[in-house]
Amino acid sequence: MNTCITEFWSYFQKNQYAFQMLKEIEPDKRSELLNELNRLINNFHPKIGFIFKMNNNAFDFIITAYGNPYVFKSVELLVKYAPKIEKWTVTAFIQPFANLDKYKSGTDKPFVYHGISLKISEMKFQTTITENNPLLISIEVYIKNLVLHNYNDHLTAAVYIILEHLLGEKSFANEIHSVKITQFTAENDAASTQLYNLPTYVKIARGLSAEELIV
Repeated sequence: MNTCITEFWSYFQKNQYAFQMLKEIEPDKRSELLNELNRLINNFHPKIGFIFKMNNNAFDFIITAYGNPYVFKSVELLVKYAPKIEKWTVTAFIQPFANLDKYKSGTDKPFVYHGISLKISEMKFQTTITENNPLLISIEVYIKNLVLHNYNDHLTAAVYIILEHLLGEKSFANEIHSVKITQFTAENDAASTQLYNLPTYVKIARGLSAEELIV
């Protein structure tokens, strides 16, 4: 096994209980733990990273390629050698949301990223023509207050993160050719679709059966 993989998982396993308490421990200790974990994963591959998801007594440790298909194999290799740790699930790639009910009902909380606040239930999309490659899907995403966010460098990143979580990291990277962000208006409202319907649209575009569309 690659030495960098061994060192990464050894450190993670050694500090598994501290990682379970990340929100409660001192900020300096939290930064120390995360910086060292980040250093070790960068030793293995500088273009992959990790995300923690905590849900009661279940802990999910996600290894991500940040949507870069050229390093998917490195993510899969690292996860392949993950140790079995009680209460922890190690996952390759950001997975799509399992339940869209809160977006359909409009009860979702805004996604906040570096001062950008976006509510998925208020976002819509429309497909556009993908030049030179009809197999890829290009989309135009409509958001409110684009003028307010227009000069914020984090807006594109925020929209991309939302799309990765709706579609799943691999699907987003493989299926979506380009993304354009546009101001939501009364004119484009009638011609667009709620953004939370994008996963179903992608599956239909790929000709999946009714059974396969059940999520």
